[in-house]
Amino acid sequence: MVQMEKRIPPDFSTAKGIETWLLSIPKFSDAGVAAANFNLERMARFCEVLGNPQLQYKTIHVAGTNGKGTVCRMLASVYQSAGYRTGLYTSPHLIDLNERFRLNSESMESSMLPQFFDLAGDHILSFNYTFFELTTAIAFWYFRKMNADVAVIETGLGGRLDATNVIDPELSVVTSISLDHTDVLGNTIELISAEKAGIIKNKKPVITGILPPEAEEVIKKVAEKNSSPFFTITDSSFDRSDACIETDVQSIKNALGKNTTQINYQNALLAAKSLKLLQSSLPLEKEAIADGFRKLDSRFPSTAAFERLSQHQRWFFDGAHNPAATEAVIRQMQRLTDLEEWTVILSFMSDKLNHSLAEKWQAFDQVWLWPMASERAAGEAEMLSYFPNGKILNRTQKELLAEIDTKLVIFSGSLYFYSIVREWIHSISAS
Repeated sequence: MVQMEKRIPPDFSTAKGIETWLLSIPKFSDAGVAAANFNLERMARFCEVLGNPQLQYKTIHVAGTNGKGTVCRMLASVYQSAGYRTGLYTSPHLIDLNERFRLNSESMESSMLPQFFDLAGDHILSFNYTFFELTTAIAFWYFRKMNADVAVIETGLGGRLDATNVIDPELSVVTSISLDHTDVLGNTIELISAEKAGIIKNKKPVITGILPPEAEEVIKKVAEKNSSPFFTITDSSFDRSDACIETDVQSIKNALGKNTTQINYQNALLAAKSLKLLQSSLPLEKEAIADGFRKLDSRFPSTAAFERLSQHQRWFFDGAHNPAATEAVIRQMQRLTDLEEWTVILSFMSDKLNHSLAEKWQAFDQVWLWPMASERAAGEAEMLSYFPNGKILNRTQKELLAEIDTKLVIFSGSLYFYSIVREWIHSISAS
């Protein structure tokens, strides 16, 4: 169990004071696993104090190594288009804490925080909850407070012991499985799959994206043990029933429009087939799918998923931080133009950087490296050990931006690099 110092907040009566206190708590982005506590009894107790808000609206639980944030946003956008009051809880936040808590795609107002802490502040001070436990509890409470009809809940890490795993979802979704967070989840596909499969609930359906055979076998066995109907996106039975929701290739690609890429198509297909499985409990018309996909970018403009950062520069950001995600990013880069045309700027968390990840970037002649100012971040020496031909960015911000202004650039390596790059872009707009 994680031992944490007792934290005394400066002020629980103001949103600013609460945000300052929350952001001072060790987070996974800074401290890694040391900031976590994998004990669901704590979270269950917290929810009970709040009146178990997470059980008072319908939920969809989404886990996976890659793609889970995208699938969550797709599901939330479609249900919003269908007229449901739709909650969305995702992590980490890219810029602002309140991005984690959304209702109908709008971030929670900071003014809600004092209401939550007025209800639970004394209890919170007594138990020293982790940052993720606190944000998860805020999400559950907020969705009930706002009378959500349905909430799409993304796991933070793994699934079985994740703080979100106190819900009773209508459907569990596992988007993908590959080696990631091996220090916590295990160093084999089978062990990681067992952790992700921990979100499967008794007699509730589960659907997966395209998984390695050994991963699919583990998920399937857990589903059978829980008497849970098991589906994959390759299951042909989807195409023979419930014509209200079309899951054929062309319908999905038409709905995606300009967002059509192979990885986006697979995520959209998983979302559409999830929607089909939920028709009895959360019915919708097929027009809602097209509308939800069409409005995805406007509702969620900041995704860090091969996101174009500026209309004036050809700069893209993707938070890929494991080999499988990095392969997908490079394929998308190739679809735009030859790889030799790209300028690559990378930044990593130390616990994510390894030879398997670094070698994915070896096709590029020059890789620039930016060490983030974080205890968990990879430093100059560590990054150069994996990229001996890499160049540490020691220019001033102004010099860097001037040098890459007309270049085709990909920023990648860590989701936590996003806020830094966004700040650079903001400085251009302000100058």
